[in-house]
Formats: sequence, C-alpha cells, structure tokens
Amino acid sequence: SKGIPGKNLMLLAGKPMIQYTIETALACPDIDTIVLTTDDPGVVALGTRLGIIDFCERPPVLATDDASMFDVIEHTLLWLRDRYGQLPDSTVLLQPPSPLRSVTDLTEAIRLFHDRQLNSVVSVHEMQNHPCNCIHIDGLRWGYLVEPPEGSVRRQDYPSNYYCINGAIYLANTDYLLKNRGFLSSNNQEWFVMSRLRGIDVDSMDDLLVAEALLSRTTLDAENTVDG
Repeated sequence: SKGIPGKNLMLLAGKPMIQYTIETALACPDIDTIVLTTDDPGVVALGTRLGIIDFCERPPVLATDDASMFDVIEHTLLWLRDRYGQLPDSTVLLQPPSPLRSVTDLTEAIRLFHDRQLNSVVSVHEMQNHPCNCIHIDGLRWGYLVEPPEGSVRRQDYPSNYYCINGAIYLANTDYLLKNRGFLSSNNQEWFVMSRLRGIDVDSMDDLLVAEALLSRTTLDAENTVDG
C-alpha cells in the first residue's frame, strides 16, 4: 500500500490489521477452506500463529500496484486446485483493509448467496456524502453529480438508493467467477447492504484512526456492533 506502507501488519487497536480478517474467516462456520495469498513472510508467520494452514505464495508479478485482484484470485484458485485436486464450489474474497466486517455480516452474505442461488454477492453501504450534495468542477463550470429533485430543500428529499461498494465481502460461484473474470455482473447478482461503519475501507492514516476509534469504544449500538 502506498497510502500506508506495510498496512496489513500495521497495528490497529493493538492487533495487526490483517488479524481481524483472519479471525473473522476462522470464526465463520460457512467457510470450509481458508487460503492466505501473500508475498510477505511476516503475514505468513502471523497466519500460522492464528491457525491458517494453506498459504499461496504470491509471485512478484502479482505483488505490484499494477496487478489486478482477479489475477491474484485466479492464481490462488489454480493453486488450490493443484493442492486439493478440485476447485471450491464458491469463492469468498476477504480483503484486510476491511477489518470491521463482522462474522454476522459474512454469514448473512453467504446465506443470501445460497438461498437465492446467485452468481455473486458484493457488499455495499449507504454513501456518506449524497451525490446530490456533491459537485464536479471544471474550471469555472460546475455541476451536481446527481441533480437534486425539483423543489427539494432537505437531505430527506433526496433519493435513498445510492450506495458505495466497500470491498468488505465479495462472493461468487467459482466457475462463474473464472468465466466472468470478476465478481461484478448484471446477471443474477445481488448487493449485500451492511453498516457504513463496519464497511470502512482503511486506505489512509485517517481511516486507520477512525477504525481504531470505533474499536476502542466500550459499547456500540446494535447497528454498529463488531463481532469477534
């Protein structure tokens, strides 16, 4: 990460940030096999200590800023096939910069996927800054990202169907994922809506401070509870 070098092992409320994701995956009863893909010996050492047994060594070409996430997933799935002789029926991608996703979030997303027999499920949360309050500027010209409804004077007057893909949970049928070369699709996909706070994506030191503040609270209301 350019924003936070060594981000996966950066301490967050006293624990390496990736540890939250590993512990959530280990605690989820619907996940059969966990594979940690990395090129960092420190991450391997931490994963081993926490109970991970499958490590896919990421080659240098897939450990750069230019490497696509799908290429990393494809490499890991083919490694898994070579190791166990078959591909998993479904694949869940859990990225370390989403440390506040809960076991409940993960379990409910998997249940949605199976109950509705979907190709894929992707997690989202409501946008913090509504597009009707956001503008784009081009020199002296400007415009709203989304035009506010005519006659609207309050935030409550704006449409409420705007969400942000937060990167916390990606889930797909494995055959579909490999054929589609990604999780996002207009074909039999649904969005899993989760709390904006639990969907935080730690991409900067400011995000890290916010996540640490949330984890340091002694009590959280029902909406914002973090499992694990």
